[in-house]
Amino acid sequence: MKKKNKKNGFAMVEILIAAVTVIGVFSLLYNSVYPLIGAYSASDKYDDLDSKYVAFYIKEMLETDGRFSIINNVSLNSSACSNTCHIYNTYPYKTNPDGTEVPLTWGVDVKTITDHHLYKNELCNMLREDSNQKNNQFFCNKYITGARVNRIIVTDYKLANFKNAIKNSNDSSITRSLKNYVNYMPTHIHANKPGYRRVIVEIEHDSYNSVGEIYYTYAEIEVKG
Repeated sequence: MKKKNKKNGFAMVEILIAAVTVIGVFSLLYNSVYPLIGAYSASDKYDDLDSKYVAFYIKEMLETDGRFSIINNVSLNSSACSNTCHIYNTYPYKTNPDGTEVPLTWGVDVKTITDHHLYKNELCNMLREDSNQKNNQFFCNKYITGARVNRIIVTDYKLANFKNAIKNSNDSSITRSLKNYVNYMPTHIHANKPGYRRVIVEIEHDSYNSVGEIYYTYAEIEVKG
């Protein structure tokens, strides 16, 4: 009497092994590639052409100011970044009938940058204000209002200490989006470039989704002075 071969059982085991292997490979690829896709998508907001232009024009105003020096006039003493940077915020204000300016409070008087308010930046306010010459303070504040610059950060040319301070900062002003951008920035291992510092601009944008949230783009540029 001939014995029957039980090949059907072996075939099912082989199919099962192959299926588990394929699923494992796809899981590995998903876990490896998906974070890279997310990081690439986020990097679209970093040093894009429009943001670079904003940083460049701010650099021009800083470098051409006759009475301002990015080295001598800026102390890197912000506790938010462990004294490795200085953060200059943009704030809204209104002008009283007598000409005096009254700063408005974020989240109380105004929640976001709109055309209903004027804006100034603390760094722009340090520039020259002279009606007989180029009024860098006036043009800088007008520009940051139009470009919707939320804040300007000044740090050393060499980024290692700054990146480490931002990474470990628990200050509420160091937002997640800023941390992600600073982490994205390359660490320059070279010594500080004499007479140069780095300026980072944070620019506010309206979201295209139905929720109406805002998001930020970033750009950095080296400034001489």
